[in-house]
Amino acid sequence: MKRHVQTEGVRRWAGEHIIDLQAEPFKVIDAFFEEFGNCVIRGCGVLNWEDGTYHVEPGLVGLQGTDPEGNKTYKVAPFSGMTEVTLPAYMVLRFEVVERKYVDEKMHPICCEYRAELVSEKPADEPFLEITPSGAACFLDVTGVTHKLDQNGNGKDVFVSFEEAEERTNVESGDTLSGLWGKVRKWFAGLQTVAFSGKTEDLTDDAGHRLTTDTEKDRWNDTYTKQETESREAETLRSAQEYADNQVSGLGNEVYRKTETYNKGEVDTLNNGILALAKEYARQLRNDLVNGAGEAMDTLFELSNALNNDPHFATTIMALIAGKADSWHTHTKAQISDFPASMPASDVYSWAKQPNKPSYSAGEVGAAAANHNHDAAYQPKGSYAAANHNHGDAYAAKTHTHTADQITDTATKVMMTKTERSKLAGLESISSLKSLNGYIKIGGIMIQWGTSYASANTNTTVSFATSFVNAYSVVMVPEDSNTGQNKSLAVCSILKSSFQINNTERVGFNCRWIAVGSC
Repeated sequence: MKRHVQTEGVRRWAGEHIIDLQAEPFKVIDAFFEEFGNCVIRGCGVLNWEDGTYHVEPGLVGLQGTDPEGNKTYKVAPFSGMTEVTLPAYMVLRFEVVERKYVDEKMHPICCEYRAELVSEKPADEPFLEITPSGAACFLDVTGVTHKLDQNGNGKDVFVSFEEAEERTNVESGDTLSGLWGKVRKWFAGLQTVAFSGKTEDLTDDAGHRLTTDTEKDRWNDTYTKQETESREAETLRSAQEYADNQVSGLGNEVYRKTETYNKGEVDTLNNGILALAKEYARQLRNDLVNGAGEAMDTLFELSNALNNDPHFATTIMALIAGKADSWHTHTKAQISDFPASMPASDVYSWAKQPNKPSYSAGEVGAAAANHNHDAAYQPKGSYAAANHNHGDAYAAKTHTHTADQITDTATKVMMTKTERSKLAGLESISSLKSLNGYIKIGGIMIQWGTSYASANTNTTVSFATSFVNAYSVVMVPEDSNTGQNKSLAVCSILKSSFQINNTERVGFNCRWIAVGSC
């Protein structure tokens, strides 16, 4: 970049050097913000007015557009603010070439003044910055600075967007926030409801596993299995035999009468017989209880499960039976919702199938005679109108019409002429921009107005908010109302999109203008 250096002495001409030095900071500023596109740099806040319109505050914006030579450019430009705006509206880059009179008595450009201007119609062929009730894209939002973590890594206010990972994998160093939460979401998605509720009611039984109640566990703990029962029977028999053997061996050498005593062999025989009878009794008692039931239903536990562990099973079954109709009950035809329109042949009475069926007269069944008529009750027989008859002038013709004069207006409906309809149709195309520099379009006519500063001794270019269709337009520049004096003003360079105000006075001043043309 250029840096100004001053040494002693008098320079012959330094105008272009001053311009170059002035351009340096503007180049830096424009180039810095150009990277981020059209955006609000400062201000331009949107305020809601009570009448439904909005006020856009003054500010500074960066906009793309064209320079006086028609080249694409990017400029940081001021916005002066605007009231009574209907949103959305669109901010575009505009410029004004300022001229001054040189010593050759000719007007020459001395600067190009860029500004941001708000228009209501969305531009179709130039860049713009959209302004909505919530504002516009700001420089800090575009750069993303407001969405970054601070230096200590505090992310409590950071919003993370993520999608569930496709596979369950472990987290790793270097994963992004969205990647980490996508993995976490995948792990949570695989968990069952019980992982979050902690309730057994959310568990699901399968073929090999089932939840049990405390009542079932208590009953199982107080019940012998088949193997345990057989083992206890064998132990009981063994203890009985051992007791008998001990009683016999305790007799020693004492001798008793034969009728009162038994030797060891006789006792063993007797005990074995008793044991055999006891085992047979126990076996028969079990067989009587099981009564030939299969292995799946030969224990009380299996029977209890089959009855759904219902201690009132008989009452439950009787209640279900009581809710059923008796086998001998009947229904009338009206009580049958889907009674068929005709019965099948199997339901026809036998007498109706016989070749010779009984016959009845019309009087017996309450029917009219076959040759009856209604001559006495209705139009006399033969006294009818012809097939091609009509009612003459009693009614209007089918194809009749009315003129507008024959139709009477009502409170809500009024007849309209063709000319009135054309005028009404033209009103539908009215559009406008209500501001200090604005316009109104009515049908094919457009009126534009505004204020401009007419610089001294130069031509000032005024750009229209929207271009006219034809190059010719009528432009009027009245006297400056601030001074109350007539000024030497002239209108020149009338184009579709702009015109120039020629001010030959030595001072500049504000003026008002109005332009009329086709659109």
